[in-house]
Amino acid sequence: FGRPEEIRAREGAHRDNLAVLRVMLYERASCHLCEETHGALLRLARGRSLAIERVDIATDAATERRYLVRIPVLAIGKRELDAAGLTDGQIAAWLDT
Repeated sequence: FGRPEEIRAREGAHRDNLAVLRVMLYERASCHLCEETHGALLRLARGRSLAIERVDIATDAATERRYLVRIPVLAIGKRELDAAGLTDGQIAAWLDT
């Protein structure tokens, strides 16, 4: 949690040649829906360059209040997606918008 995971679209690709999409994953420990969403992001990273930052909502009271009933939540800038139960395809479509 809390560390960005940079995933490259293809092995051997030079980092400067890739547009990295930075995605925040708001989650908490022992949340199976959060783990499923993280797994979906890792699968989607096979075809695109993602920087995934996992944020444990329990580490900050304000963040926990904001996201507790919504997790897992994906965020890119100000855009957010309540990702519980979404398919890889639905998450991919949101990433592409």
